[in-house]
Amino acid sequence: MGQSNWNEEKIIQTLRDFPVVEDRQTKEELFEKIESRIETKKTKRKSFKFMPILAAACVLLIAAIISPAVLKETVFKSPGSDVKHSLHGSSEIGKESPLIKKTPEEPMPPAADPEEREPQPAEQPAESKIEPKAYESNDVTYHSAAVEVPEDKQAIIVYYTDEEAENVVPVSYLADKGLPKIEALREAFQKIDTEEIGLFATEFHKGDRVKVSDDPEKNELILDIEPGTIQGSTGERMFMDTVDHTAYSLGYKQVVFRTNGEPGYEFSHFGPKETVDIKGPEKGFNTLFTEKGILLLGERIKANDSQEPTSLEGIVKSMKIDTSGFGDEEAIQPNFFIKQIREKDKTAIVELVEGSRLENNMVYMAMIESILLTAHQFGYEQVYFLGSNVQEVGPYNLNEPLPVLKAPNVISR
Repeated sequence: MGQSNWNEEKIIQTLRDFPVVEDRQTKEELFEKIESRIETKKTKRKSFKFMPILAAACVLLIAAIISPAVLKETVFKSPGSDVKHSLHGSSEIGKESPLIKKTPEEPMPPAADPEEREPQPAEQPAESKIEPKAYESNDVTYHSAAVEVPEDKQAIIVYYTDEEAENVVPVSYLADKGLPKIEALREAFQKIDTEEIGLFATEFHKGDRVKVSDDPEKNELILDIEPGTIQGSTGERMFMDTVDHTAYSLGYKQVVFRTNGEPGYEFSHFGPKETVDIKGPEKGFNTLFTEKGILLLGERIKANDSQEPTSLEGIVKSMKIDTSGFGDEEAIQPNFFIKQIREKDKTAIVELVEGSRLENNMVYMAMIESILLTAHQFGYEQVYFLGSNVQEVGPYNLNEPLPVLKAPNVISR
């Protein structure tokens, strides 16, 4: 195709050469034409003053017919109905996990008057009925927490890092009570399969280049590390966090570092360290879905640009903050609203806002357990929920005070 001979200047000049187009009608002629058309339209149009009233009446009649059904299907839908949301937010019809029960439609109970429903101590036999086990739903497995550790066992809580190296996650192993604490820790390292549950083991857990021992009299955990074992700032941070939190859960007061038997270890980022005082994990929990299809409770990630809360109520409410950017999800579900948390005789009373909705499924069970574990961190013995729309979530009866939990994510028993 040949190149066009037209350019901008030539186009403008051609348009200027076009003949002038003019309307030769006078203003009076135009006015008469317009006026005659307006008069014609007025004669053809028939007024119907009652049409707006009739339309409004039809709208009101239709709304009166369909509104009860719509409200029932949306606002007041029963949490255990056939249409439910899976753990990842998609809707599934006709499928129910073993943990989900259908409940009859009932009005939302208001928050109970504290004077009318004061919590009573939970009976000891009820505690023994709640045992840690694996729950499965929609190809996801959740390892529940332990209410009480059996008399012949001891809970060894080991902290690992998630696969993204963003957070640390506690995993509980129930070892024989007769084992010395350090031997039980080594056994937990061997028994907990991090690949199976989708977590990452640091050099602290592997036992090849880091030898663990302890001094029971000084209550110290001793790590003898080969030179150059811990690499990179992220590697050092996750190593130190898993060591600190694990040592805290076992009751140690200090961590002692050695290099091939000699005092101290040279970290590339933290510098030389001989001993460090143990701080322990942050209070509160987030939820984490691993690539292996495991739902776990992990250490709560502190929100940026906000003052860190110090009370149980503040911590639990902060567990509703979105942490998906860190690979975690908020433990407190969006339709769970807390009016206040108050204390009475070592019992934390959680009063819910009227309209809060709970469901009897795995995610809500993890939420309840995250609150029970956090209450244990604050020294409470029981938690009592007031104003729940369901009676049971998993093995927990929300109509009575619940004992706090001692060990999260029990993988092996």
